[in-house]
Amino acid sequence: MENFEYDPTGHKLVINGDGARWITSCTDHFQNRAFFSFDRFHVARDIRRLFRNHPRYRRMQKALSAMTAVN
Repeated sequence: MENFEYDPTGHKLVINGDGARWITSCTDHFQNRAFFSFDRFHVARDIRRLFRNHPRYRRMQKALSAMTAVN
């Protein structure tokens, strides 16, 4: 809290992960002071698994890479 100037009454926590119940349940613990977001690693992994045989998969990869380079 001291290193990052975190104030639990004014800041929200971002909890990144793969959607596992033990990770998403952290939002229950912090109530309305936190929210869950899928992290980039797991999003990219799932896109790869779902679309690797799609004819436009290379374009999808490039678009995802372009998005991560901007952010």
